[in-house]
Amino acid sequence: MTSEKTWVGIDVCKASLDVYILPQGSTLQVSNSKAGVQALIEQFKQTPPHLVGVESTGGLERALVCGLQSAAIPVAIANPRKVKGFAIALGKAKTDKLDAEVIARYAQSVNLVS
Repeated sequence: MTSEKTWVGIDVCKASLDVYILPQGSTLQVSNSKAGVQALIEQFKQTPPHLVGVESTGGLERALVCGLQSAAIPVAIANPRKVKGFAIALGKAKTDKLDAEVIARYAQSVNLVS
């Protein structure tokens, strides 16, 4: 029996990290801080994702990406314009509430890792 891959999308804001996990459809929010990043790392160590997708946000994503990389959790940074185009193609408005889900679906659908 093969297990289904888990894909994670994280919408990075100055104060928080909004997380969407596929295929479960679960969501969570943590602070965009060392403690918040560490909480995500601990969760991802328990159930390792195939890939974590994060939009480039002018540097707000750096601590998260560095923390995930240090913990050997696969992470890729997506171009926000491409994610927006993907959302339009899906017929979804790219809103704050849906951003993490769209990023997760983008990471699942597009080869972000070379």
